[in-house]
Amino acid sequence: MLGKFDGHESGYIGEARAHGGIYFDTGDPTWDALTQGLLKPQAQALTWQVNEQFLRTQMESGVPRIEYHLPQQFSSVEELMALDANSFSAKEIAFLKSSAEAYGYRQIGNAWVHVMGEQ
Repeated sequence: MLGKFDGHESGYIGEARAHGGIYFDTGDPTWDALTQGLLKPQAQALTWQVNEQFLRTQMESGVPRIEYHLPQQFSSVEELMALDANSFSAKEIAFLKSSAEAYGYRQIGNAWVHVMGEQ
């Protein structure tokens, strides 16, 4: 489950917890330790590498689906990318749009579903 951080009981984390999904949350202390002493562009580049590797690992493992929990103000992942283009959410969505097919995933709405091997 992906999405904008909105605490541990709501947003994508709350959704994943409520429905048995997988989510990634390093927590502020870890992000702070990773980015200590870095300028904002360097910190963002480093933290993006961590997020990207998580996504790659999930796809390499063949998780059945990767779903993006949309905030209420957006009707689609494409709208989020257009209106919040510099966000980590937009980066995650763009990465999935460009890379997920190579791992056997197909986008269906706001989710990427593993279809490799389907008959």
